[in-house]
Amino acid sequence: MSKQRQFSLVALILSSFFITSRYFDPYNEHFLAISILMLALASVPLLILFRPRAGLAGLFQLLFLPLSFLVSLRFFYSLLPTQWWSQIFFFLAVSLGAYLTIAISNIFYIAGQFKIVPLYRAASSISFLLILVELYFSYNFIYSFRLDFWQNGLWLFFLTLPFYGYFLSAAALEEKELSWRGLAPFVLSAAWIIALLGMAFSFWNIPVSLISLYLISFSYLLGGILQAAVRHRLFRLTLREYLAVGLGILVALSFLGSR
Repeated sequence: MSKQRQFSLVALILSSFFITSRYFDPYNEHFLAISILMLALASVPLLILFRPRAGLAGLFQLLFLPLSFLVSLRFFYSLLPTQWWSQIFFFLAVSLGAYLTIAISNIFYIAGQFKIVPLYRAASSISFLLILVELYFSYNFIYSFRLDFWQNGLWLFFLTLPFYGYFLSAAALEEKELSWRGLAPFVLSAAWIIALLGMAFSFWNIPVSLISLYLISFSYLLGGILQAAVRHRLFRLTLREYLAVGLGILVALSFLGSR
């Protein structure tokens, strides 16, 4: 069986786990337990598919994006009503998303263990987009509980740590000498900034979806700048471009929030 067919088969299995998890817990009374069970079951076909021989860092590079995609989408999915047409839509959406995350993980694994492949840059861009979508779903889920500001900050800090860790470690694959210890200051700084912003937005009386969009804008800005810094390509023009795009997004969102 070709690699593409193997990826498609595992993607269908993961989407089946995703849809089935809702039926085991229709009212989200055991959300955490069901999510952990879903992740454990989803890890099995992924491990069989990749058969990783690397250490914990390689295992994290392989499993994080597919598993985080399932969990973050379940965060959003748990807030929606269950209807038959939505089950079909989400099955197709999860299948497509799972296939992309598996293919990207495979590219990063090859790049980390052997050599940089031609699809590495495209995979890096698509993974960044997927991470932003996953963070948006996760931010919505956290703020839907209407927690205190310090609780929002705490949750956001620990939530964004693995996402930035994954994204920046993938960006650093070209820099073979850059270790996790070298990435730690970038990851911790990004998570700390997002946590502070999340606490500040907790005092702003605007819809949860708009708060999530604000945080995603800053996440994009931080991710782009830190990615360039990790790759030693943070030139003045690059910084200006990211700041200009971030400022434009913030102005547009401010206009929407004031209406």
